[in-house]
Amino acid sequence: MTQDFRAQLARLSGVATIAICLALPAAVLAQGTWPDKPIRVVLPFPPGGPSDIVMRVASEKMQATLKTNILVENKPGAGGNIGSADVARAAPDGYTWLWGTRCSPSTLTSIASCLSRSMTCSR
Repeated sequence: MTQDFRAQLARLSGVATIAICLALPAAVLAQGTWPDKPIRVVLPFPPGGPSDIVMRVASEKMQATLKTNILVENKPGAGGNIGSADVARAAPDGYTWLWGTRCSPSTLTSIASCLSRSMTCSR
C-alpha cells in the first residue's frame, strides 16, 4: 500500500464516521413519542374490590402524568389466570399492563406458558 492510498482511506473512514454520527439522532427522532394511544390496564380482580378502587385512583394520577387515557378493565376468574393470560397474549407494545397485588403461582404459570410458546430454549 502506498502512503497516498492510506491517507485517502483514513480520510474516507473519518468522513464515514461523521456521517454515521450525524444520522443517528435522526433515527432516534423518527420514533414516535410514547404513549401515543391509551394504555389498557387489566385487573385480574372483580370490580368494586380494594384492588379496583386503588387502581382507579392511581389511574387518575397516571393519566395526568402520562397525558394519555388509562383504560381499566376487570378480568377476574381462575385465580388471576384469565386476566394474566389476556395480558400475555396482548401485543408486546407496552400499551397493555397487568395490575396485581401479589404474584400467585397460577399467574406465573399462565404467563410462563404463553412465553414458552413464543421463545425457544437451548440447553
